[in-house]
Order: sequence, then structure tokens, then C-alpha cells
Amino acid sequence: MPPVPKKKRDVDRKFLDVIVANERCLVASSSYVLKDPCWGKPTPAHLRTRGAGGGDHQAIVLCEGHHQKQGTMPLWEFAAIYLVNPWEEALRLLEKYCDVRVK
Repeated sequence: MPPVPKKKRDVDRKFLDVIVANERCLVASSSYVLKDPCWGKPTPAHLRTRGAGGGDHQAIVLCEGHHQKQGTMPLWEFAAIYLVNPWEEALRLLEKYCDVRVK
């Protein structure tokens, strides 16, 4: 039986550059930031890892510190601890990017 081909993930470097240039860490908008302040530059954080097939259009912006912490736990746990909704944020960023590209 032949191996199942790996699904090609969506790659959009421009999208990642635009969201990082124009957005701040998602946790910075949460009241939790008072307990765990941001540190480092903003970076794109994929909701599903790139190794697991996560695409660039499923990314949010986190500072280096929160991105590092997000990688140590399941996404739902990160969302609950930091009082954020990364899925809603990823959709907002994608809609904003698409609106800019259409204009």
C-alpha cells in the first residue's frame, strides 16, 4: 500500500509579516498581562504547529515570552490561563488581512 501523501500546508509569509508588523501580543489585550507581562518582540504563533500541518493563515501574534509558554501546553489550556480566545483572534486577523488585500 503506498504511503498517504502529506497535506500541503498553506504558506503566506506576507500575511505573517503584516500581522506581526501591525499587531501586538494577544495576551497584552488580556487582564492577565498584569500577572505575566510581555517580553521580547512580537512573533507569529501558529494555532496548529507547522509540523502538524498548521498553515500560516491560522496564526496569531504573541510576544516571544508568551509564544514560548504557549508551546509548552495545549492551546485550550493557554487560552483558559491567559483569558484569551486564540481561534477568534486568528479569524479576526485573517479577515482584516483579506479586507486590506481586496481594497
